[in-house]
Formats: sequence, structure tokens, C-alpha cells
Amino acid sequence: MRRTDSRVMAVLLAAVMLFSLSGCWNYTEIDDMSIVAGVALDKNKADHNIQLTVEMVDTQGGLQENQTGFKMMSLTGDTIFSIARNMISLTGRRLFWSHAKVIIVSEELAREGLVKVIDWYSRDTETRADVFIFVSNEKNAREVLNLNSTTKTIMSFELAQMMKDEQYTGTAPVVQIWDFIDKLETPGKNAIAPLLNISELNGQKNERVNGTAVFVEDRMVGKLD
Repeated sequence: MRRTDSRVMAVLLAAVMLFSLSGCWNYTEIDDMSIVAGVALDKNKADHNIQLTVEMVDTQGGLQENQTGFKMMSLTGDTIFSIARNMISLTGRRLFWSHAKVIIVSEELAREGLVKVIDWYSRDTETRADVFIFVSNEKNAREVLNLNSTTKTIMSFELAQMMKDEQYTGTAPVVQIWDFIDKLETPGKNAIAPLLNISELNGQKNERVNGTAVFVEDRMVGKLD
């Protein structure tokens, strides 16, 4: 190749690189997404399917802390994949999972086995490995997220902060989803998860982490205080 041709090719290559760096190719307006803060998973008594409750960040007022609220949505289905897909048709927006902080599973669902619940999360490309997992010690997992109606805060974010502070109290194990899945897949190891309760003091209900759910394979088999 002649020197002139090589210079032309170099200029063309530089131009192509400049165009490719001029913006974010997958940029999406925040108003086009439903940002998931956390989820609760229960068994629907009517049809024995899974009920997924999603706590979403309401960004209508902006992203400033004093303007951010929450929205709740529940839907049932035979798989988490189908429920998440059907939620898009209800919200009119794509669910954005990268900011999710917690997964709360009902005791009933945990005792039946969590492979079908965990599988969807480990396969999704947008989910994070550092999400905290809990087992609800209440009648259902949805009750805990519903506390946001009284606290007026995003409950999933509060629970995540509680787990970050748990190292100073030691009342329950701190378990992220990657560690939970790793123990499920490792022979000779048993997965554990913190138990989540609702406590009431002076008429005010609050979330409380106390105790441990113990698993054999993917099924919850008991509790430790």
C-alpha cells in the first residue's frame, strides 16, 4: 500500500471512531423506564401461581431525594419471565432492574423451593448480583413492601441500608443473591437468608430483620434465632 493510501485509511478510521464516541448508543430517556427498587414474591392462593409485587421509583418529580416517590404493582403468572413481560404492557414502560436492591420471598414459597424463582434472576442480563435476599416471617412478602404507605419512603432502599448497617448489630446474616446462588450450587453447603419481620411500637409499624432461614438444597427447612 502506498503512503498516500495509508494516510487516507488512517483519516477514515479516525473519523469513524469519532462518530462512534459522540454519544451513548443505548441511551434511554428515564421517562421511558420503570425503575425497579425491589420485589416481593408470594404464592397466589387463587390459582397457585407466583405473585410478583414490584416497588418502583416514581421519577415524575425528578431524581432529587426530596422529590422521589414510589409506585407499587402486583401481577400473577406461572413464571417470573411472563409476569415481568406482562407488566410492561400495564406500565407502558420497560422495567429497569439495574437499581433493584432487595428480593423478599414468602416462607410458603421458600419451603416449596426457590430454583424457579432464582433462575429468572440469574439469567436476566440487567439484574445485579449484589441484591439482598430475605425470607418474610409475615403472612406474605408483599406486606413488608406495603409498609412504604405508612413510612412514606422507598422500603427497598431502607432494607438495603439496614443490611449495610447489620454488621454492627449481628441479629441476622447479610446475604446477597450471588452468595445465595453459589451455596445452592455447591455440594455440601447450605444456603441461608435473613428473616424479615414487621414490628409495632407506639402504633408505628416498622420492618425488622431478626433470625435466619435455613435451606437444604433450594428448600427452606427451618429457622434459627
